[in-house]
Amino acid sequence: MITAYSPRRLANALQLDLLTQIRYYFLPIYMILALAYVAAIRLTPLSDYATLLLPLLLFSEPGLLGFYLAAGQLYFERNEKSLTALAVTPLRGEEYLMARAASNGIIATLAGIVLFILVFLVPVKTLLLIPPLFLTATLFALLGLSFSMHFDDFMAFVFASALVQIPLALPYLAYFGLVPVWVFAWVPSHPAIFSFSNLVSEQPSMLLYVLYLAELAVFNWLAFWWSRRVYKRRIRDRMEAM
Repeated sequence: MITAYSPRRLANALQLDLLTQIRYYFLPIYMILALAYVAAIRLTPLSDYATLLLPLLLFSEPGLLGFYLAAGQLYFERNEKSLTALAVTPLRGEEYLMARAASNGIIATLAGIVLFILVFLVPVKTLLLIPPLFLTATLFALLGLSFSMHFDDFMAFVFASALVQIPLALPYLAYFGLVPVWVFAWVPSHPAIFSFSNLVSEQPSMLLYVLYLAELAVFNWLAFWWSRRVYKRRIRDRMEAM
C-alpha cells in the first residue's frame, strides 16, 4: 500500500481537477458572475459605493460560490462513478483534497482579479490581492467538500447549507460597524471580508494584511483537518468496502 506523499500525484490530480472544472463550466460561471458584478458597479449608481461593496463581492465569489461548486463537483463524481475509482488508485485522500482546494483556488482567484481590476481600473494592489483571494477560495472549497460529504443528495446539502450561511454572515455586522471588528474573528468569513476591505482602502495596513493572512491560513489548516477526517470516514472507507 502506497502511503508516502507524492508531489507528482498531487500535480496530476491538480491538472485533472482543473480540466474537470473547465468541463463543468466552472471558469465561465466565475467569470460571468465577476463581469455581472463589474457591470452592476460601473454602470449603475452603485459606483459611488464601490469601495464598500467590493470586499463583499470578492468574498461572495471565491468564498460562497466556491463552497457550492466544490460540493457540486463531488456530487458529479459520485453520479459518474469516477469517485469510486479512487479506491483502486494510489492517490491519497490528502492529495485529493489539496488538489481539489487548489484547483478551485486558482479559478476563483483569476475571477477575483478580473473583478478587482475592472472595478478600480488601476491594478496597483493586484499582487497583494492574490494571497487572500486564493486562501479564501481554498478555505471555502474545503468547507463545502467537508459539509457535502455528510449528504448523499445534493438538494439535501443545499437546504442544510442554508443554516451554515447564518454564522458566515455574522461578520457583516462588524463590517457595517454594528459591532466591534474582533467580535466575530472566530468565523471563517471574517479574515476574508476584512482582508479585502483593508486592501481597497486608500492606505492599507500591512500589519492587518499579515494578520488576516495568518488567520486565513489557520482556518485553512482546520478545514483541511476536518475534510481529511470526513473523507476517511464517509468516502474512502465506503469506497474500499465496495
